[in-house]
Amino acid sequence: MKHIVIIEDDAFILDTMSILLESEGYKVTGYSNGSVILDNELEMPDLLIVDRQLPGIDGITLCRKFKSEPLTKNIPVILMSASSDIEQLAQDALADGSLEKPFKANNLFNMLASLLNSS
Repeated sequence: MKHIVIIEDDAFILDTMSILLESEGYKVTGYSNGSVILDNELEMPDLLIVDRQLPGIDGITLCRKFKSEPLTKNIPVILMSASSDIEQLAQDALADGSLEKPFKANNLFNMLASLLNSS
């Protein structure tokens, strides 16, 4: 079972994504802020989904940190945001994919399948 970690401060979005992904057979762990990455307390996922706007530290900084570490640099990361320039922001953050909120569940599932099959 593939393990996906979601870092999202909006409880509704986090819960909804968790339910969707669990219904597709993924193990999901959710966090409301990025301190788990900064404190190196993260259980290694197969894929990480990070919201761009988080309390304390933004998702772009978290993504760059995650991608700069030898143990985590090859784990796919999806950066998500309501911002229309999320694709460019994701590229700048070294993310492997991006999702603009609101997004369709099928778009998320297709991206996950693509990234998890190529990693």
